[in-house]
Amino acid sequence: MSGQFDNAMTMAMDAYKAGNKDECTSFCNQALTVDPKSANAKALKGSAVLLSFTLAGAESEGAQAIEIWKSISDVSSLSDEFKDIVIEAAFSFRSNWLSAAEAHYNEFSSVSGAKDEYKRVKECYALFMENVAALSWIQSYPKFLQLTLGLVKEQIASLKEVTFAEYLISVNKDKGGEIGDITKQIEEALAKLKKRRLIKWGIIIGAAAIFLIICAIRNNS
Repeated sequence: MSGQFDNAMTMAMDAYKAGNKDECTSFCNQALTVDPKSANAKALKGSAVLLSFTLAGAESEGAQAIEIWKSISDVSSLSDEFKDIVIEAAFSFRSNWLSAAEAHYNEFSSVSGAKDEYKRVKECYALFMENVAALSWIQSYPKFLQLTLGLVKEQIASLKEVTFAEYLISVNKDKGGEIGDITKQIEEALAKLKKRRLIKWGIIIGAAAIFLIICAIRNNS
């Protein structure tokens, strides 16, 4: 690769590590003028989009990052270093999105429509993670699976978000070695999560039913 490309990528990486979104994007674009198909440049550019998080812009920024990552055609040239950058950017973005959405809801929960908006936001970041998981070059990458396993064990915030873990299971469950082992652990952790939630809702529904029966008896006394 040319010195111009290497220099642009070095500068882009330095800007990324410094959290400078615009500068990183600019240097990635410079690299892409030299090599328009560069997988590493596209991976870094998509990750840079997610650097400056705002709750209002999260949906569009997430979609923009996904589109850039989806444009990677020469997957074989995408290095593990840049796969790691994408994965870390995606999970960090999801975490920031969840935290900001929860904080916003807690502050404005009494406002009309706040609950519906909170539900919609959870659906949006769940869809973002589904789209990340759908990237063919990331589905069977051990680090992505490990982070997914950790997320499931911590209890995924939205049941809708479970679908991205289920997707990874369907893609990798018959594979052997490390990939198959991690996938099996995700499947087991997900089954435990669903069981805990089923028991929780069973208790809530049962308690509500008992309360209604007691109220009915008292009213008829």
